[in-house]
Amino acid sequence: MLFSTRRKEVPRTVVRTWLSAARLPLRAVQVVAHGSDQETEWPAVLAYESFEANVKQLTGSVLRDDELVQEGRTIQAKVGQLRTAAQLETIAERRKATVAQSSTRRERRWSGGADA
Repeated sequence: MLFSTRRKEVPRTVVRTWLSAARLPLRAVQVVAHGSDQETEWPAVLAYESFEANVKQLTGSVLRDDELVQEGRTIQAKVGQLRTAAQLETIAERRKATVAQSSTRRERRWSGGADA
């Protein structure tokens, strides 16, 4: 049983290390462009995390490593939630802009200004 566990740990560690190393250039650009590597809704980060999730799921299924598969699924769910949140933020911002524009038009009408 111990050998079986260790046999899975080595490839799992290699996959995690490779993915972390592959992410370094993205992290560097993110720090320069955004001043932090904490902004997880940046589209490039979401794309990379989606890639990472797929790699972990595929590798985990080939190696029969349930832990790696589950990590991939968890990351994929997180990416899905962040994408949904970003879409909802965009919708909310558009609605807010529309309300502000309508309010400005009403104020102009009431103050005797030209209709926009």
